[in-house]
Amino acid sequence: MKHYLHILIVLAFSLAFVSCGGGGDEEVPPVKSSECDIKTFSLKTATNLVAFPGGWVSVQFNASRQANVEVEKPEINLASIQARFTISAGATIKVGNTPQVSEVTANNYTSPVTFRVTAEDGVTRKDYTVRVTRVVP
Repeated sequence: MKHYLHILIVLAFSLAFVSCGGGGDEEVPPVKSSECDIKTFSLKTATNLVAFPGGWVSVQFNASRQANVEVEKPEINLASIQARFTISAGATIKVGNTPQVSEVTANNYTSPVTFRVTAEDGVTRKDYTVRVTRVVP
């Protein structure tokens, strides 16, 4: 009888071990972030604008993720302005199909430019639009 009881106890422990997934050898894949925000954004021109060092002008987006920037200097080439930005960790940013590199990629601001930020999860995204207009001083 003791022999049967011993076998029954071993069998119960074996079932408990197997039902727990075999000791946790499987890794759970990390959850990818759904954050897709522009944290900071500035525009650079060929000349120093409004006494900002290096010609960088800070851009603030409204609640609709729109921003309007006015420039006064006629020598500024609106067709080729670089942006300096930071975005959510793991996210990517494009204008159309063109990946953007902070302080490198230049865009044509003669019409509104829409930046699409895609989260690390590859699904969540937000569009941010920048309009640059020339004003006469």
